[in-house]
Amino acid sequence: MISIKKEDFELTFDNVNKYLANHPEKAILLSPITEYPFLKGIKRRGVDIQKISDNGQVFIGQLNRDLPKKKLLDREYPKVAFITTASGPIRELSLSEFGSTKLADTSADGNYSVGWGDVWHYNYAIKLPTRTKTSSAIFSQALLYDFSNDKLINIGNLSKKEEEARFRNARALDITADGKYVVGWSETDEYNLNTIPKDLTGTGPHAFIMFHRHGFIYFNNHMYDLGTLDGGKDSEAHAISDDGRIIYGVATNERNNWRQVIWRNDEIDNKYFNTEQQEIADEKDKQAEQEKNGARAPSQTAS
Repeated sequence: MISIKKEDFELTFDNVNKYLANHPEKAILLSPITEYPFLKGIKRRGVDIQKISDNGQVFIGQLNRDLPKKKLLDREYPKVAFITTASGPIRELSLSEFGSTKLADTSADGNYSVGWGDVWHYNYAIKLPTRTKTSSAIFSQALLYDFSNDKLINIGNLSKKEEEARFRNARALDITADGKYVVGWSETDEYNLNTIPKDLTGTGPHAFIMFHRHGFIYFNNHMYDLGTLDGGKDSEAHAISDDGRIIYGVATNERNNWRQVIWRNDEIDNKYFNTEQQEIADEKDKQAEQEKNGARAPSQTAS
């Protein structure tokens, strides 16, 4: 029998620098105990750092919207997504002054981030099988943020109805390491007949799910429907591998039971994957050679 000695490891700067000096996620490990410059002046807003890019340079999270209490319609403060580097400044991200926004994930270098944001639609009209539903409500939009260009965009949804497309919920949940592929879910134009009341009349905020949702993959400025299991009506894409080849999610079967599923991304072939891996290997060799040459450089002494 092999005995394993367990030792307590206190998360301190000294311990991390001593035992994990060259660890690739050193910056991430130190984040909970680091007093970053961008935190000054905003701690009162309930700052929550939720994720750090793989290179340890970009932080994403949420904080309370900076609104006077008289303007708050929610029971709790709505949250707004933020993104920043260690030195700051914080960039608050939202396409609307209503509801909340959230960034769910970021690319390896932190340049691309994905998530969703709430938008308010007043007195919207949606055609249902037996009537037209009119009401006012908050809808979710799938968002993509480009850090280098400071650009936040709504990447759309799977609706094909031009007059109703803005009244579909969608969320982006994950992104590949290179930022090229985004996955999530979106409502479609297929009515959810299991939840839409058949005898509902009049107007008002009657809550029910109007449409089925499907998982999606987004790339080259276009959103593609990932479909469902045979006989199923709904699906959601929750995660994608760093190289973009495998997508994980859930989908309903013919009995309307949720099941774990995977999709294989045929857009990325072995040639693409091998080329990408070779580029990574070449970059590592280049860095190693530079470090080696730097170590050989003669020291300069003052005369």
